Amino acid sequence: MTGVTGMTGMTVVFDGRLIVAGTGISLRPVDRSVRMTRDANAYEGQSNGLLGAVFPGLLEMSTGLHRGSVGFRLVVADQAPQIEDDWEDVVEASFVPVGPSQLQWWNPVCRFDLPAVPHRVRFSARGMDEARRHPWRADHAPVIDHYELAFWPAPPAPDVVVRKGSACAAYWHDENPRSRPAGLRGGSDAVNRLLHWAEPPLRSCLRRPDFAFRLPQFDPELAQRLALADTPTLRAISSWAARYACTASGLAAAVPEVALALDHLDRAEPLPQPFDGDEDDDEDDARWQLLVGDEAFEDLVYDQSIVADGRVETRWFFVMEVIGEAAHEDPLRAAVFALWRCANSFGDEHRREVLAEASRRFLS
Repeated sequence: MTGVTGMTGMTVVFDGRLIVAGTGISLRPVDRSVRMTRDANAYEGQSNGLLGAVFPGLLEMSTGLHRGSVGFRLVVADQAPQIEDDWEDVVEASFVPVGPSQLQWWNPVCRFDLPAVPHRVRFSARGMDEARRHPWRADHAPVIDHYELAFWPAPPAPDVVVRKGSACAAYWHDENPRSRPAGLRGGSDAVNRLLHWAEPPLRSCLRRPDFAFRLPQFDPELAQRLALADTPTLRAISSWAARYACTASGLAAAVPEVALALDHLDRAEPLPQPFDGDEDDDEDDARWQLLVGDEAFEDLVYDQSIVADGRVETRWFFVMEVIGEAAHEDPLRAAVFALWRCANSFGDEHRREVLAEASRRFLS
Protein backbone atom coordinates (compact mmCIF):
# COMPACT_ATOMS: atom_id res chain seq x y z
CA MET A 1 0.00 0.00 0.00
CA THR A 2 1.36 3.40 -0.93
CA GLY A 3 0.81 6.52 1.12
CA VAL A 4 2.17 8.43 4.08
CA THR A 5 1.70 7.61 7.71
CA GLY A 6 -0.27 10.10 9.76
CA MET A 7 -1.39 9.52 13.33
CA THR A 8 -0.54 6.23 14.98
CA GLY A 9 -2.19 3.31 13.22
CA MET A 10 -3.34 5.38 10.23
CA THR A 11 -1.98 5.66 6.68
CA VAL A 12 -2.98 8.46 4.31
CA VAL A 13 -3.22 6.88 0.87
CA PHE A 14 -4.41 9.98 -0.99
CA ASP A 15 -5.04 13.60 0.00
CA GLY A 16 -5.69 16.14 -2.74
CA ARG A 17 -7.99 17.28 -5.54
CA LEU A 18 -10.11 14.66 -7.26
CA ILE A 19 -12.01 15.20 -10.52
CA VAL A 20 -15.60 13.98 -10.46
CA ALA A 21 -18.08 13.60 -13.30
CA GLY A 22 -21.75 12.88 -12.80
CA THR A 23 -21.86 13.56 -9.04
CA GLY A 24 -19.87 10.44 -8.30
CA ILE A 25 -16.62 8.93 -7.07
CA SER A 26 -15.83 5.27 -7.61
CA LEU A 27 -13.49 2.72 -6.09
CA ARG A 28 -12.82 -0.45 -8.04
CA PRO A 29 -10.52 -3.46 -7.97
CA VAL A 30 -7.43 -3.08 -10.14
CA ASP A 31 -8.55 -6.34 -11.75
CA ARG A 32 -11.05 -5.01 -14.31
CA SER A 33 -12.70 -8.41 -14.65
CA VAL A 34 -14.36 -7.67 -11.29
CA ARG A 35 -17.11 -5.24 -12.15
CA MET A 36 -20.79 -4.48 -11.79
CA THR A 37 -23.15 -5.17 -14.65
CA ARG A 38 -24.44 -2.06 -16.42
CA ASP A 39 -27.82 -2.20 -14.70
CA ALA A 40 -26.49 -3.04 -11.22
CA ASN A 41 -27.24 -0.65 -8.36
CA ALA A 42 -24.52 -0.33 -5.72
CA TYR A 43 -27.00 1.23 -3.27
CA GLU A 44 -29.79 -1.35 -3.52
CA GLY A 45 -31.23 -2.34 -0.16
CA GLN A 46 -29.10 0.10 1.83
CA SER A 47 -30.22 2.70 4.34
CA ASN A 48 -27.92 5.40 2.97
CA GLY A 49 -27.58 6.98 -0.45
CA LEU A 50 -24.07 8.42 -0.19
CA LEU A 51 -21.95 5.26 -0.12
CA GLY A 52 -22.94 2.30 -2.29
CA ALA A 53 -21.23 -0.82 -0.97
CA VAL A 54 -23.43 -3.73 -2.00
CA PHE A 55 -20.83 -5.49 -4.16
CA PRO A 56 -17.49 -6.90 -2.90
CA GLY A 57 -14.53 -4.72 -3.83
CA LEU A 58 -16.72 -1.97 -5.35
CA LEU A 59 -17.79 1.40 -3.92
CA GLU A 60 -19.86 4.23 -5.35
CA MET A 61 -19.87 7.62 -3.60
CA SER A 62 -22.27 10.51 -4.21
CA THR A 63 -21.07 14.12 -4.22
CA GLY A 64 -22.67 17.54 -4.20
CA LEU A 65 -20.61 18.71 -7.18
CA HIS A 66 -21.69 17.34 -10.54
CA ARG A 67 -18.56 18.13 -12.53
CA GLY A 68 -15.21 19.52 -11.40
CA SER A 69 -12.72 19.03 -8.57
CA VAL A 70 -13.46 18.09 -4.96
CA GLY A 71 -11.18 17.72 -1.98
CA PHE A 72 -10.66 14.04 -1.18
CA ARG A 73 -8.74 12.13 1.45
CA LEU A 74 -8.40 8.34 1.62
CA VAL A 75 -7.05 6.75 4.79
CA VAL A 76 -6.53 3.23 6.11
CA ALA A 77 -6.53 2.68 9.88
CA ASP A 78 -6.16 -0.24 12.26
CA GLN A 79 -9.30 0.83 14.17
CA ALA A 80 -12.23 3.20 13.73
CA PRO A 81 -10.90 6.80 13.46
CA GLN A 82 -12.54 9.54 15.47
CA ILE A 83 -15.17 11.49 13.53
CA GLU A 84 -14.13 15.13 13.26
CA ASP A 85 -16.68 17.80 14.11
CA ASP A 86 -16.47 19.58 10.76
CA TRP A 87 -17.88 16.64 8.78
CA GLU A 88 -21.56 17.46 8.09
CA ASP A 89 -22.60 14.07 6.74
CA VAL A 90 -21.19 10.67 7.70
CA VAL A 91 -22.20 7.15 6.63
CA GLU A 92 -20.66 3.73 7.16
CA ALA A 93 -20.91 0.33 5.47
CA SER A 94 -19.07 -2.98 5.28
CA PHE A 95 -16.45 -3.61 2.62
CA VAL A 96 -14.88 -6.85 1.41
CA PRO A 97 -11.62 -6.31 -0.53
CA VAL A 98 -11.15 -8.16 -3.81
CA GLY A 99 -7.44 -7.72 -4.46
CA PRO A 100 -5.75 -4.31 -4.88
CA SER A 101 -8.10 -1.33 -5.25
CA GLN A 102 -7.93 1.91 -7.22
CA LEU A 103 -9.70 5.24 -6.86
CA GLN A 104 -11.61 6.49 -9.93
CA TRP A 105 -11.32 3.45 -12.23
CA TRP A 106 -11.80 5.53 -15.40
CA ASN A 107 -8.80 7.73 -14.49
CA PRO A 108 -7.07 6.11 -11.49
CA VAL A 109 -5.37 8.52 -9.09
CA CYS A 110 -4.04 5.97 -6.59
CA ARG A 111 -3.86 2.26 -5.90
CA PHE A 112 -3.68 0.46 -2.58
CA ASP A 113 -4.06 -2.99 -1.10
CA LEU A 114 -6.11 -3.93 1.97
CA PRO A 115 -5.72 -7.17 3.94
CA ALA A 116 -8.14 -9.83 2.68
CA VAL A 117 -10.46 -9.52 5.69
CA PRO A 118 -13.82 -7.74 6.16
CA HIS A 119 -13.49 -3.99 6.68
CA ARG A 120 -15.66 -1.12 7.76
CA VAL A 121 -15.64 1.90 5.46
CA ARG A 122 -16.74 5.41 6.43
CA PHE A 123 -17.59 8.17 3.96
CA SER A 124 -17.63 11.71 5.39
CA ALA A 125 -18.63 14.89 3.60
CA ARG A 126 -18.88 18.65 4.04
CA GLY A 127 -19.89 21.45 1.69
CA MET A 128 -22.36 19.39 -0.33
CA ASP A 129 -25.13 21.99 -0.29
CA GLU A 130 -22.86 24.79 -1.51
CA ALA A 131 -21.48 22.52 -4.24
CA ARG A 132 -25.02 21.65 -5.28
CA ARG A 133 -25.67 25.35 -5.87
CA HIS A 134 -22.59 25.53 -8.12
CA PRO A 135 -22.57 22.03 -9.62
CA TRP A 136 -20.45 22.68 -12.71
CA ARG A 137 -16.95 24.04 -12.14
CA ALA A 138 -13.64 24.11 -13.99
CA ASP A 139 -11.16 21.55 -12.69
CA HIS A 140 -8.80 24.28 -11.47
CA ALA A 141 -11.48 26.30 -9.63
CA PRO A 142 -11.34 26.52 -5.81
CA VAL A 143 -12.71 23.41 -4.13
CA ILE A 144 -16.13 23.71 -2.48
CA ASP A 145 -16.96 20.25 -1.13
CA HIS A 146 -14.61 17.88 0.71
CA TYR A 147 -14.79 14.13 1.36
CA GLU A 148 -12.95 11.45 3.30
CA LEU A 149 -13.03 7.68 2.83
CA ALA A 150 -11.65 5.67 5.77
CA PHE A 151 -11.12 1.89 6.04
CA TRP A 152 -10.41 -0.27 9.08
CA PRO A 153 -10.80 -4.01 9.84
CA ALA A 154 -14.21 -4.85 11.34
CA PRO A 155 -16.83 -7.63 11.24
CA PRO A 156 -19.60 -7.26 8.63
CA ALA A 157 -22.52 -5.08 9.71
CA PRO A 158 -25.39 -3.23 8.01
CA ASP A 159 -24.77 0.21 6.55
CA VAL A 160 -25.79 3.15 8.73
CA VAL A 161 -26.25 6.90 8.50
CA VAL A 162 -24.08 8.22 11.33
CA ARG A 163 -24.61 11.95 10.85
CA LYS A 164 -27.07 14.02 8.81
CA GLY A 165 -26.40 17.64 8.02
CA SER A 166 -26.94 18.72 4.43
CA ALA A 167 -30.05 18.85 2.26
CA CYS A 168 -28.01 17.37 -0.60
CA ALA A 169 -27.13 14.26 1.41
CA ALA A 170 -30.76 13.96 2.50
CA TYR A 171 -31.73 13.96 -1.18
CA TRP A 172 -29.32 11.09 -1.94
CA HIS A 173 -30.55 9.14 1.09
CA ASP A 174 -34.13 9.54 -0.18
CA GLU A 175 -33.10 8.25 -3.62
CA ASN A 176 -31.85 4.88 -2.40
CA PRO A 177 -33.98 1.78 -3.13
CA ARG A 178 -34.97 1.01 0.46
CA SER A 179 -36.74 4.34 0.92
CA ARG A 180 -38.42 4.29 -2.51
CA PRO A 181 -40.90 1.90 -4.09
CA ALA A 182 -39.25 -1.34 -5.23
CA GLY A 183 -39.00 -0.87 -8.96
CA LEU A 184 -42.38 -0.50 -10.61
CA ARG A 185 -44.06 -3.35 -8.76
CA GLY A 186 -47.75 -2.75 -8.32
CA GLY A 187 -47.79 -0.05 -11.00
CA SER A 188 -50.60 0.65 -13.40
CA ASP A 189 -51.37 -1.44 -16.47
CA ALA A 190 -49.79 1.29 -18.58
CA VAL A 191 -46.52 1.02 -16.68
CA ASN A 192 -46.52 -2.75 -16.96
CA ARG A 193 -47.23 -2.45 -20.69
CA LEU A 194 -44.19 -0.21 -21.06
CA LEU A 195 -42.08 -2.78 -19.25
CA HIS A 196 -43.45 -5.53 -21.47
CA TRP A 197 -42.66 -3.75 -24.71
CA ALA A 198 -39.30 -2.33 -23.65
CA GLU A 199 -36.05 -4.01 -24.55
CA PRO A 200 -34.23 -5.56 -21.54
CA PRO A 201 -31.88 -2.58 -20.95
CA LEU A 202 -34.84 -0.22 -20.66
CA ARG A 203 -36.78 -2.60 -18.43
CA SER A 204 -33.84 -2.68 -16.05
CA CYS A 205 -33.53 1.09 -16.10
CA LEU A 206 -37.22 1.60 -15.41
CA ARG A 207 -37.13 -0.77 -12.45
CA ARG A 208 -34.34 1.20 -10.81
CA PRO A 209 -35.27 4.07 -8.47
CA ASP A 210 -33.27 6.53 -10.54
CA PHE A 211 -34.02 9.62 -12.55
CA ALA A 212 -36.12 8.51 -15.50
CA PHE A 213 -38.26 5.79 -13.99
CA ARG A 214 -40.57 8.53 -12.72
CA LEU A 215 -41.99 9.32 -16.14
CA PRO A 216 -44.25 6.23 -16.35
CA GLN A 217 -45.41 6.86 -12.79
CA PHE A 218 -45.97 10.57 -13.40
CA ASP A 219 -47.86 10.07 -16.68
CA PRO A 220 -48.81 6.40 -17.23
CA GLU A 221 -50.97 7.19 -20.27
CA LEU A 222 -48.01 8.81 -22.01
CA ALA A 223 -45.87 5.82 -21.03
CA GLN A 224 -48.25 3.45 -22.74
CA ARG A 225 -48.30 5.55 -25.91
CA LEU A 226 -44.50 5.59 -25.96
CA ALA A 227 -44.41 1.82 -25.53
CA LEU A 228 -46.61 1.35 -28.57
CA ALA A 229 -44.92 3.96 -30.80
CA ASP A 230 -42.78 2.91 -33.76
CA THR A 231 -39.08 3.66 -34.05
CA PRO A 232 -39.36 6.74 -36.35
CA THR A 233 -41.82 8.33 -33.94
CA LEU A 234 -39.63 7.61 -30.93
CA ARG A 235 -36.61 9.09 -32.70
CA ALA A 236 -38.60 12.18 -33.61
CA ILE A 237 -39.66 12.60 -29.98
CA SER A 238 -36.08 12.26 -28.77
CA SER A 239 -34.79 14.83 -31.23
CA TRP A 240 -37.63 17.22 -30.47
CA ALA A 241 -37.08 16.91 -26.70
CA ALA A 242 -33.39 17.73 -27.04
CA ARG A 243 -34.00 20.75 -29.28
CA TYR A 244 -36.93 22.00 -27.20
CA ALA A 245 -34.89 21.96 -23.99
CA CYS A 246 -31.74 23.43 -25.52
CA THR A 247 -33.62 26.18 -27.39
CA ALA A 248 -35.69 27.25 -24.40
CA SER A 249 -32.61 27.42 -22.17
CA GLY A 250 -30.66 29.45 -24.73
CA LEU A 251 -27.86 26.91 -25.08
CA ALA A 252 -28.67 26.13 -28.72
CA ALA A 253 -28.06 29.75 -29.67
CA ALA A 254 -25.14 30.39 -27.30
CA VAL A 255 -23.00 27.30 -27.83
CA PRO A 256 -22.18 26.22 -31.42
CA GLU A 257 -21.32 22.65 -30.33
CA VAL A 258 -24.84 22.25 -28.93
CA ALA A 259 -26.45 23.55 -32.14
CA LEU A 260 -24.36 21.17 -34.23
CA ALA A 261 -25.27 18.21 -32.04
CA LEU A 262 -28.96 19.02 -32.40
CA ASP A 263 -28.63 19.10 -36.18
CA HIS A 264 -27.00 15.66 -36.09
CA LEU A 265 -29.88 14.35 -33.99
CA ASP A 266 -32.41 15.68 -36.49
CA ARG A 267 -30.61 13.84 -39.30
CA ALA A 268 -30.20 10.65 -37.23
CA GLU A 269 -26.43 10.96 -37.56
CA PRO A 270 -23.83 10.07 -34.91
CA LEU A 271 -23.25 12.89 -32.47
CA PRO A 272 -20.17 15.08 -33.07
CA GLN A 273 -17.55 15.81 -30.45
CA PRO A 274 -17.79 16.39 -27.55
CA PHE A 275 -21.15 14.59 -27.34
CA ASP A 276 -20.04 11.35 -28.96
CA GLY A 277 -18.84 9.57 -25.80
CA ASP A 278 -20.67 6.79 -23.95
CA GLU A 279 -22.33 8.36 -20.92
CA ASP A 280 -22.22 5.01 -19.12
CA ASP A 281 -18.41 4.99 -19.28
CA ASP A 282 -17.77 8.42 -17.76
CA GLU A 283 -16.40 9.72 -21.06
CA ASP A 284 -17.99 13.18 -20.85
CA ASP A 285 -14.80 14.96 -19.73
CA ALA A 286 -14.16 16.46 -23.16
CA ARG A 287 -17.67 17.88 -23.29
CA TRP A 288 -17.23 19.92 -20.13
CA GLN A 289 -13.63 20.89 -20.78
CA LEU A 290 -14.54 22.21 -24.23
CA LEU A 291 -17.20 24.45 -22.73
CA VAL A 292 -15.07 25.73 -19.85
CA GLY A 293 -14.34 29.41 -20.38
CA ASP A 294 -17.24 30.01 -22.76
CA GLU A 295 -18.69 33.12 -21.09
CA ALA A 296 -22.06 32.80 -22.80
CA PHE A 297 -22.39 29.21 -21.62
CA GLU A 298 -21.28 30.01 -18.07
CA ASP A 299 -23.76 32.89 -17.85
CA LEU A 300 -26.55 30.52 -18.82
CA VAL A 301 -25.34 27.90 -16.36
CA TYR A 302 -25.31 30.15 -13.33
CA ASP A 303 -28.25 32.41 -14.14
CA GLN A 304 -30.93 29.78 -14.65
CA SER A 305 -32.42 27.92 -11.72
CA ILE A 306 -35.59 25.85 -11.57
CA VAL A 307 -37.57 23.98 -8.94
CA ALA A 308 -37.62 20.25 -9.75
CA ASP A 309 -39.20 17.77 -7.34
CA GLY A 310 -39.41 20.59 -4.81
CA ARG A 311 -35.66 21.30 -4.91
CA VAL A 312 -33.83 24.22 -6.45
CA GLU A 313 -31.67 22.91 -9.29
CA THR A 314 -29.53 24.44 -12.03
CA ARG A 315 -31.28 24.07 -15.34
CA TRP A 316 -28.14 23.00 -17.22
CA PHE A 317 -28.06 19.65 -15.38
CA PHE A 318 -31.15 18.53 -17.27
CA VAL A 319 -30.46 20.34 -20.53
CA MET A 320 -26.91 19.19 -21.18
CA GLU A 321 -27.75 15.53 -20.51
CA VAL A 322 -30.75 15.45 -22.84
CA ILE A 323 -28.58 15.40 -25.99
CA GLY A 324 -26.76 12.21 -25.07
CA GLU A 325 -29.96 10.58 -23.87
CA ALA A 326 -31.72 11.36 -27.15
CA ALA A 327 -29.02 9.57 -29.14
CA HIS A 328 -29.15 6.28 -27.24
CA GLU A 329 -29.21 3.21 -29.47
CA ASP A 330 -32.46 1.94 -27.97
CA PRO A 331 -35.18 4.24 -29.40
CA LEU A 332 -37.65 3.67 -26.55
CA ARG A 333 -35.05 4.34 -23.89
CA ALA A 334 -33.92 7.42 -25.80
CA ALA A 335 -37.44 8.81 -25.95
CA VAL A 336 -38.26 8.11 -22.29
CA PHE A 337 -35.04 9.54 -20.88
CA ALA A 338 -34.76 12.52 -23.24
CA LEU A 339 -38.40 13.52 -22.81
CA TRP A 340 -38.24 13.27 -19.02
CA ARG A 341 -35.05 15.32 -18.81
CA CYS A 342 -36.53 17.88 -21.19
CA ALA A 343 -39.71 18.18 -19.13
CA ASN A 344 -37.75 18.56 -15.91
CA SER A 345 -35.61 21.32 -17.38
CA PHE A 346 -38.76 23.47 -17.21
CA GLY A 347 -39.28 22.68 -13.52
CA ASP A 348 -42.25 21.38 -11.56
CA GLU A 349 -44.49 24.24 -12.68
CA HIS A 350 -44.31 23.41 -16.40
CA ARG A 351 -43.34 19.72 -16.54
CA ARG A 352 -46.82 18.47 -17.37
CA GLU A 353 -47.26 21.11 -20.08
CA VAL A 354 -44.10 19.94 -21.84
CA LEU A 355 -45.16 16.28 -21.74
CA ALA A 356 -48.61 17.25 -23.05
CA GLU A 357 -47.02 19.17 -25.94
CA ALA A 358 -44.92 16.13 -26.88
CA SER A 359 -47.98 13.89 -26.76
CA ARG A 360 -49.99 16.31 -28.90
CA ARG A 361 -47.26 16.62 -31.52
CA PHE A 362 -46.31 12.98 -31.92
CA LEU A 363 -48.76 10.61 -30.22
CA SER A 364 -52.26 11.97 -30.86
